[in-house]
Amino acid sequence: WGPSDLGNKIENIFYSTYTAIIDGINKGRKGLGSIYVFGSGNGGDLDHCNYDGYANSPYTITIAAINARERKFRFSEPCPCILASTYSGGESGRIYTTDVGSTACTSIHTGISAAIPIASAIIALVLSVNPNL
Repeated sequence: WGPSDLGNKIENIFYSTYTAIIDGINKGRKGLGSIYVFGSGNGGDLDHCNYDGYANSPYTITIAAINARERKFRFSEPCPCILASTYSGGESGRIYTTDVGSTACTSIHTGISAAIPIASAIIALVLSVNPNL
C-alpha cells in the first residue's frame, strides 16, 4: 500500500494517517513514542522517495534496500530521507518468509517489503535492551 512507484506525482500522507502518527509519537510506548518504519519504495531510479509523504515525513524512519554485495538494490528508490539500508532477497541472496495461503515458507521475498521487517526487527532488539530509548 502507499503511493504509486511511477515517479510522476507527489503524494502526501492522508490527514487521518498523519493524525494517527502524531498521536502515536506523542502517546505510544507510554509516552516514549511509537516508531514508524516505511520503505523508500520500489520505483528504482525512475522514482524518488521524496515524492512519498510517508517516506519523507520527519515522523518516520525510511529504509532502503541493498543486495548481498551491499550495493543499492535496483528497485530501491533514492532520496535524502533514507536513514538506513537493509538486505533484500533476489539477485544472489534469498530471504525466507512465511507464504500467504500455504503452510510452507517461500524464498521469493524481495523488494522494500523484505528490507523493512529486518530494520523493524533491529529496532525492536535495540528497544528490548533499552526500552527507555
